[in-house]
Amino acid sequence: MALKYDIDILPDSAADAAGPYVAAFRDPATAQAARDADPRIGVLLQEAGISLEPSGSATPAGHFPCADAGTRAYVAACLESALEDAADTPRRDPITDFDVSDFAKSVATARPFGALVVVPEPQERTPMKVGVAFGIMSFSGYLAGFAGII
Repeated sequence: MALKYDIDILPDSAADAAGPYVAAFRDPATAQAARDADPRIGVLLQEAGISLEPSGSATPAGHFPCADAGTRAYVAACLESALEDAADTPRRDPITDFDVSDFAKSVATARPFGALVVVPEPQERTPMKVGVAFGIMSFSGYLAGFAGII
């Protein structure tokens, strides 16, 4: 059975948290594989802000909510930094088949899902000066009268 490395971004309320967000695996089997993997893999994931508990989200596989784009970049940077700092950590656990490289690739290739709502800035309207408005109205009346002669 192939592991599903999709994650959700959740606010981290733990006092000892490394950052303001934590990522959690959606699939309980993947979270269990991460917990059962080589302890060095678990430490690497936790240092990167990855929870070893499942999130239980219903977001489609390979996707993430549009609103999470910025925080996913933060989690991806933390994962990259943890990978650089833990050169001696195995990238794949032979017993659980948890693969850190496949996980990193899944984080990097996930696509946004859902509507991204952008609210435009209100346009500032400059009121027309009264004299200009009367001038335009007078000129259009002049043209209308001129057109009646022809």
